[in-house]
Amino acid sequence: MADPVKRCPKCGMPIPDKFSQCPACSDVLRADVTQEGGRSSVRASYIQRNILIAALGFVAVFLLFFLPRVAITSASPVPAALPTETAESETADEPETEEPKTTQKTADRAATVDSVVAAPGENGHTHVYVQTVTRNATCTEQGVATFTCECGNSYTRPIPALGHSWKDATCTEPRTCTRCGATEGGVLKHQTGADGRCVLCGASKADEMQAVRNQYDAAIQEKIATADSIANTYGQDARSAAACTQDLNEYNAQRNKAEGDRQFAINNGDADGVTLLENKIKALEEQINLTSIYLSGALAREEAQRLTEERDAKLREIENKYQ
Repeated sequence: MADPVKRCPKCGMPIPDKFSQCPACSDVLRADVTQEGGRSSVRASYIQRNILIAALGFVAVFLLFFLPRVAITSASPVPAALPTETAESETADEPETEEPKTTQKTADRAATVDSVVAAPGENGHTHVYVQTVTRNATCTEQGVATFTCECGNSYTRPIPALGHSWKDATCTEPRTCTRCGATEGGVLKHQTGADGRCVLCGASKADEMQAVRNQYDAAIQEKIATADSIANTYGQDARSAAACTQDLNEYNAQRNKAEGDRQFAINNGDADGVTLLENKIKALEEQINLTSIYLSGALAREEAQRLTEERDAKLREIENKYQ
């Protein structure tokens, strides 16, 4: 039987007995590598050694690079971020690092916030950002928070809009925002009870309608009385106020022309012409006075009509508020 051959556990080359190092790959032989049959166990030991070396290398890398950052993070608090991921740089020298996170201390974000945030900068400088609210958020528009370091570095982040804070509608008021006063929808209908009053607010349809009548009826009757008195005294005139005004303008223009012609006749010694023009002027003045009276009647009649329509519209509105 041939002697067992001693082989290199790394490259498998046969090695003379007197050699303690592989002449092919220069691997140093262990003392227990003596024969072909021990090759598989030696290779297993070699693989285990390489795994151990790799594990030790990973531990060394972790201790050198990751452990110091974990220590720094645990030493300084990192507040929560505002609800947005977008940030804008307002200065050219801001380093390209992740922006620090901050906690908003005020519930409505409406005042300056003394929130201080630290972040690594360049050349060993640590940015210490102080947050201020440069534009307050409203119900419908975003605000702006500015983070500034004493070195001049700064950035901004939006503050979310607050949203409306609605107060439910009532019998007298629509749904209303308690923060900005905006309204939505209309008022609720009154719920009329057996006594004719609203069971929610106590309002009475009869009382509201009577109040409207009290507000308008006296004025309406006064205007009607004025129009009737003019018609009874001077006769009925169907002209509108606009038509009376147009006639007045025409009569005044004719009178002014007649006054000019009369003065011309006086200057030329035309006595007959003067008399004729004076009679014309007198007739025009009578028309002007009468038309002015008719205009007053027309205005009173039209105002009574307008007030009546306005009163009736309010009465219908009250009627629709009750059910």
